[in-house]
Amino acid sequence: MDQAPIVAVQHRRAVPITPLLAVLLTVVLTLAWALRDWSALSAFRLPDNDDMMRLAQVRDWVAGQSFWDLSQHRLGPPGGASMHWSRIADLGPAAIIVTLSPLLGQVAAEQAMLLIYPGALFLAALLIGARIVRHLSRRAETTSVVVLALAFPSASLFIPGRIDHHGLQIVLTLWFTERLVARPNWRSGAVMGIATALSLAVGLETLPLLLAGMAALFVRHVVAPVRGQLLGFAFGLGGLTLAFLLTIRPLVWPHQWCDGFTPASTAATLFAAGWFGAVALVRLDDWKHRLALGAALGALLLPMVFRTSGVCLSGPYGAMDPLLQRLWMSRVGEALSLFQQDSVGVALSYGAFGLVGVAALAVLLRQGAWRSRKWQAFAILYFAGALLTLAQIRATYVVSALAAVPVAILLDRFRARTSNPWARVLAWLFAVGFSWNLAGIYYDQLFAQPVIAAKLRLGACTGAGQIRALAALPRGRVIAPLDSASYILGGTRHSAIAAAYHRNNPGNLAMYRFFLGSPAQAQAIARSWHADYVVVCRDSFGELGPAMVDDHRRLIGRIRAGQIPDWLQPLPRTADGPLIFRMKVSL
Repeated sequence: MDQAPIVAVQHRRAVPITPLLAVLLTVVLTLAWALRDWSALSAFRLPDNDDMMRLAQVRDWVAGQSFWDLSQHRLGPPGGASMHWSRIADLGPAAIIVTLSPLLGQVAAEQAMLLIYPGALFLAALLIGARIVRHLSRRAETTSVVVLALAFPSASLFIPGRIDHHGLQIVLTLWFTERLVARPNWRSGAVMGIATALSLAVGLETLPLLLAGMAALFVRHVVAPVRGQLLGFAFGLGGLTLAFLLTIRPLVWPHQWCDGFTPASTAATLFAAGWFGAVALVRLDDWKHRLALGAALGALLLPMVFRTSGVCLSGPYGAMDPLLQRLWMSRVGEALSLFQQDSVGVALSYGAFGLVGVAALAVLLRQGAWRSRKWQAFAILYFAGALLTLAQIRATYVVSALAAVPVAILLDRFRARTSNPWARVLAWLFAVGFSWNLAGIYYDQLFAQPVIAAKLRLGACTGAGQIRALAALPRGRVIAPLDSASYILGGTRHSAIAAAYHRNNPGNLAMYRFFLGSPAQAQAIARSWHADYVVVCRDSFGELGPAMVDDHRRLIGRIRAGQIPDWLQPLPRTADGPLIFRMKVSL
């Protein structure tokens, strides 16, 4: 009788603190962010132009557009513009809308989706990130959930309304990483291959990181054979890619682009799967022989890869018109390095936490982690990602999530050694990514006020009220700057001639030539494109410099100076809204 309570205690299961904390943080942060932004979200004014376009794509699919037809039929020339996106990223939002619409109605179902979908991805990221830490240092698992939940900019990709593919890409990369540092067997390799195939089918933004992960996998095999893991990776990557070729190959399948799920990228993916499979099938005992085998097989496959996927060497924008490369793509902030941003504060906000991760990982490796093959693989992947941020700032979306791993582990060890509360508070400030975001914001408020003011004006120009005003106009075709057009497509029934999507060469060229040409040239372009409205913000094209946008020989210069051509009829607008004109001449 006396031992019964003891037995009961011995069989009592521990409360799963980490999953409960992940759920709690997801719910609390999602609701807090939703309450802060609800006036915009409820009106379907989403945080980013890609979110607005994703909303338009999902709505079109739910309304009956073919699963295999990825074109945006309200964009560009007659017939629409081909998109490089994937239905894989549409599945989650569409499933939520279709499921909830009978219960809530279409509008409420879409509003609910704006909270549920990013929140579900956020929870998945927190749980997978915790598993990565569990493989490397079990004690820091719970701490890692908090650090990852507050990691900037990765956490900002999961706020309500962020329904573009970046959040999904973060989750897939974390999944790949979790299996990379797990026990090396056939199953972990297969999951890595599946995560890679999914990620590449969604988009190529994470390709450099995945290549680093593949390199880490091969290095592990050279040091100590993991043939089962390599074979599983080959089957997962090649098998799912072949399945996608049979099931989700889009109607537009362009050979000149390497910007997503295209012939060039898919062929390279299948060759990579074949290479890993061939390396895994040959049993060799000496590490030098394994390295030589990989090099020899790579040399044999390389000519075939160049033949089928050579366009990939020029990057995802190789087929873009050179004028658009110069005027637009060369100035897109997320495609530029940390050192090319328009303010120091932006570079600090986006890059600092990744550098903290570099420092934390370096300390851990110096303390002995480098002896572990798990840590070696993680280090190869992470350092490659950190270097990538020097080329493109959008790499920080994933790198900041990975940075939470070494930062959380080092923070947990520091807390165990230090009882000083002030030292602990300071350590947490360094470990919270949003701290660096706030530091960047405050820096710009002190030293880059013109940059901040211009961004605020542009944001206000595409506000919810402005979108509603445009939606109230009779349906028509709009000429608008690239960043404004996505809000027009996602928030109204209008069509747009141009938007920030690189395959739309004809429409985007026409838009630039319209605004940067003379009034007479602009009128001819508007007539040939059957435009009904012209929409432009006061600060549009500011990135081109005053010498170009204030030139009164150009239409944009005339508009900025208030010298409106007689063929444009100004329409009522709010003080901070866009300039809206109706074409006077019947076109």
